[in-house]
Amino acid sequence: MAALLLALIAACGSGASDRTDRKGAQQATGRRAGEQKGKGKKTKAKAKADTVPAATAVVTLRLAEPLATLERSAAAVSAVAPDVVYTINDSGHDADLFAFDTTGAHRGRWTIRGARNRDWEALAVGVCGERGAARAASCVYVGDVGDNGRQRTALEIYRVAEPMGGAGGTRGALQSTVLSVRFPDRAHNVEAMYVAADGAIVLITKVSGHLVGVDDERPRLYRIPASAWTAGTSATAGTSATAALVDSLPEFPGGGRKRMVTDAARSADGRFLAVRTYTWVATFPLDSASGLPRRGVAPALCALDALAERQGEGIGFLGASGGRFVLTSEGGEEPLRLATCPVPAR
Repeated sequence: MAALLLALIAACGSGASDRTDRKGAQQATGRRAGEQKGKGKKTKAKAKADTVPAATAVVTLRLAEPLATLERSAAAVSAVAPDVVYTINDSGHDADLFAFDTTGAHRGRWTIRGARNRDWEALAVGVCGERGAARAASCVYVGDVGDNGRQRTALEIYRVAEPMGGAGGTRGALQSTVLSVRFPDRAHNVEAMYVAADGAIVLITKVSGHLVGVDDERPRLYRIPASAWTAGTSATAGTSATAALVDSLPEFPGGGRKRMVTDAARSADGRFLAVRTYTWVATFPLDSASGLPRRGVAPALCALDALAERQGEGIGFLGASGGRFVLTSEGGEEPLRLATCPVPAR
């Protein structure tokens, strides 16, 4: 374990030193981009699965209406009802937001007006952006950000006022604001995003390693400031923004699916960022000023293999930041899972 953490520390501190990250860093802004330029040789984190602690205290919860969410592609915990978990279906399904609680009971289903589900892959809860605006205190962000073929010229993020707040199931429609997002370099496939304390959105790319001519071994972080929403008023009269490359994460141990990022979650107190793949959870301490993972500090790793998820694609913090998570997987009969993973030492 010590060897793995040292390797991850080296990876965190090395910056984006590979060919594509150097190119992207020239287009990025802020302190992180500057740190990425001209760094040393890229370090890969290598480890055997048995060196990483497994998730503990696992609880499996059958959903009351499992077939309504056949392909739960993301998860986010409510800020106003902390026992409630939002989820969505991915490509081709209705533009609906679902809610379950941590017993598996159904708590709501809402249609997002004006939205289209081309490939919904990311979900987050956070502040509603512009400070001082007459908006709800908490919003749900739905990321139509999947792009397996790296062919989309723009991605969409929908924002709605958080609908939870009362007990019992709820149905209805939610008015959304839409933001069209472009990347400064090339198209990326994204399945993870989170909202920083200042309302900025951070997108985390999903590496593949199989596209010819594309070097994307390390997940990249792209930031969209909260001010990008200012011009957006509705799903039909939204605005657009170019996401800035601000950092990259270390490579996850193993190859293939083990290192493909499928979701992320920021803890309610803003101290940690949990990033999951199909088989790992890596929890990073967050820098309070930038809202990005702290440089030079290794994440706490946790193995999910024993959970036998069909296709694990969702994660959310339960509680402020104590390392208790809710995990979701695609598959109609797949349950909610609650599990505990380590977090970095304070």
